[in-house]
Amino acid sequence: ENSMITISTESGDGRHNDSKRELSGVFHAITGASGRFKTGEIMDVGAEGLDVYNTMVGAMGAKHRLGPVKRERRHVSSILA
Repeated sequence: ENSMITISTESGDGRHNDSKRELSGVFHAITGASGRFKTGEIMDVGAEGLDVYNTMVGAMGAKHRLGPVKRERRHVSSILA
């Protein structure tokens, strides 16, 4: 299983429609992607959505990142296995 699938709730409900894309109250489920990600637990990573998503796509080997180029990025290692 070398694929990443993520499912989330309430990502586009308006409350999460600001530039910071805060994730409080948003549920995400993610596959392990060949052991790249932690699975089977509940975490509050305390990070902005773009940082979580960029950590995920970076772990999959993507060269490009989401969001503005000049935006300071934070690696969210707590989601990695």
